Amino acid sequence: MTRPVPLRVLIQSVIRMVVIVALLLVTYFFVPIHEGSTVTSAVVWAALLALVAIIGVFVHQTRRINRSQYPLLAGGETLIIVLAIFLIGFAFVYLSMSASAPDTFSEPLNRTGAVYFAITVLSTVGFGDITPKSDPSRWLVSAQMLIDIGFIAGALRLIFDIARRADRRQRASRVGSTGDPA
Repeated sequence: MTRPVPLRVLIQSVIRMVVIVALLLVTYFFVPIHEGSTVTSAVVWAALLALVAIIGVFVHQTRRINRSQYPLLAGGETLIIVLAIFLIGFAFVYLSMSASAPDTFSEPLNRTGAVYFAITVLSTVGFGDITPKSDPSRWLVSAQMLIDIGFIAGALRLIFDIARRADRRQRASRVGSTGDPA
């Protein structure tokens, strides 16, 4: 059986996630957008930046999960952080597209509008207030929808499989070191 997480550790985890997501949002709101760039170059650079961030965080957090006393909690943190990077990454791509070609969406997107749109696409709510108007934006939104499905299923499974293995190793080492199954 997995040990219960002490309240202090849980509060630290929540604070860590809030701080990281806040830093990601602050960075997103202050990274300049070059309005003179082409849609293709804007999308490629924004997508590469998001992909590098997701891979870097995932590698770092995988190591952290394996060393954590509470790997399932660390796995949950990883999921939230990677999801935040994923959404902010797509928001940055949408913002870059809109800045490069304002008629790409039904209305020009500002930073808040781009985050809002990325979240509505992820959640499949699709209020219809912002819609893709160009073929490249439709392709990108379609890609996000398909990636969302894989991301939710794949990331969830992968992160929690890593956390469960780390949790099993810890329990086995506790049993081996004490000779007790508890």
